[in-house]
Amino acid sequence: MKNKLMLGAATIVAVSYAAVIAVPVYADPPAGIILAQDRTAPGTPGTKPPTAADRRAEDAMRERTARLQAAQPLAQANVSADAVIGTEVRNTQDQKLGSVKDLVMTDGKIVGLILARGGVLGMGTSYHQIDSAHAKITADVKTVVLDLADEQAKALPKVEYKDGKWAQVIDDKASPPSTAPAAPPSRSTAPPATDKKIDPPAGTPSDKTEPPAKSQ
Repeated sequence: MKNKLMLGAATIVAVSYAAVIAVPVYADPPAGIILAQDRTAPGTPGTKPPTAADRRAEDAMRERTARLQAAQPLAQANVSADAVIGTEVRNTQDQKLGSVKDLVMTDGKIVGLILARGGVLGMGTSYHQIDSAHAKITADVKTVVLDLADEQAKALPKVEYKDGKWAQVIDDKASPPSTAPAAPPSRSTAPPATDKKIDPPAGTPSDKTEPPAKSQ
């Protein structure tokens, strides 16, 4: 029994000694010994992991984009004119293009939309007309959708409200100048007029008629 205990103790000592030898710890490793290094890629400096608020904002953006892309043509929607006027206008990329100022009707049918862009408190706002066939509206009737980029919406024909109608604005840049250009210089070969009197050459009768000399 004593021999077995001594053998067991020797085995434990041997195993502990082997473990110590198998995993040495060096404060300053000697030359020629390469320690295992952590190969985990460091994170990008200055970046923070997304927060719960960031994830909620991304989910909301994806939901809005899907709602805009699922919009139905305005001509097929059973909505009132009052529900459309004042509605926000966006494109399928969720960029705001303006709002609906008014509707253009012909023979009782909506044929166009008046898009209001920019301005503050009604000042500096530009109005553009677009065919209603190109407009869509979301299922909740809160957004009119146009498949246009912001620059394309800006280039739409400008209109103004006059005498109860929306009329196209004439571009001032295309109108002729108010002041007519100066006449081009004359190419006549006649000498320029002068105030200086030129004496006639000698022997030339004078233009003045003098009375004949009296005979003696």
